[in-house]
Amino acid sequence: MCRGETGRRVQRLVEGSPLARDLVRRYIAGETPDEAVRVAGELAAEGLPVTIEYIGEPEHAGPGGPGRHRAAGRTAAETAAGKAAAARAERTVAEYLRLLDVLAARGLARGADLTVDLGALDPLAGERGPVERVARVCEAARDAGATVTLEFPERHVPAERALAVHAALREDHPGLGVTIPACLRAAAEHCRRLSGSRVRLRKGVRDAPAAVAHRDAREIDRSFVRCLRILMAGHGHPMVATVDRRMIEIASVLATLNERAPGGFEYVMPYGVRPATQRRLRELGAALRVHVPYGSDWYDYLLRRL
Repeated sequence: MCRGETGRRVQRLVEGSPLARDLVRRYIAGETPDEAVRVAGELAAEGLPVTIEYIGEPEHAGPGGPGRHRAAGRTAAETAAGKAAAARAERTVAEYLRLLDVLAARGLARGADLTVDLGALDPLAGERGPVERVARVCEAARDAGATVTLEFPERHVPAERALAVHAALREDHPGLGVTIPACLRAAAEHCRRLSGSRVRLRKGVRDAPAAVAHRDAREIDRSFVRCLRILMAGHGHPMVATVDRRMIEIASVLATLNERAPGGFEYVMPYGVRPATQRRLRELGAALRVHVPYGSDWYDYLLRRL
């Protein structure tokens, strides 16, 4: 995503304002692994496990954006952009490995989850690169007692390509989770295929083409409920990523109807969002995980997610 000079100016203004910085810190842990782990420690003290996502480098449109990879005839600019994307992906892997080291050093790695956005691992370059990169993160997470969940990119990447990366890794890493956006027209089909896995269900990805995704909020809600029914009736571990009170209540009812124990599924809610709802869920004995983002690309993240 290319945010342009206007976006960069706004970010600099926010960074220069103490009041604005405090507001950002309500939703973003910081820019470094140490800051993310500090927040993870605070949440752990309240009995809340985390999933941490690195939101490091903005992805710029242009030659390096979606659709840049062709079977043949790549221009010099496209080749350079491909190399830059691969280098950015390697830096992302290195960041997650550093994050795991810091979590382990502070005794917080076991039970933690890492959210890894496939868009940061150059998925349009083919499956081999992302599979190898995710595998390195999975191996380090396994050694530390943590788990990994693959996130769909905010820019549209074909679901089959993203799910192929997940499928290629499941045999060696059966605990690897994957996100299914309910906005996808094929979301229910994907959930059926993955009903024995760790599946994080959330409402949508940004700017997915209308040919493959619902745009109407009511249709997305209906799809979300269809997916919940499938996942709660399956043998996997559903992760319900929403702050929508109606969807939370429906998930609770479906879990009861399917005789799921409180730890048989979990809610996932963003750091700093609806803390009263988070407290209520905890008081009711529900399993709740907090999604903690950190990194330098916080401005674009806030625009996309909040």
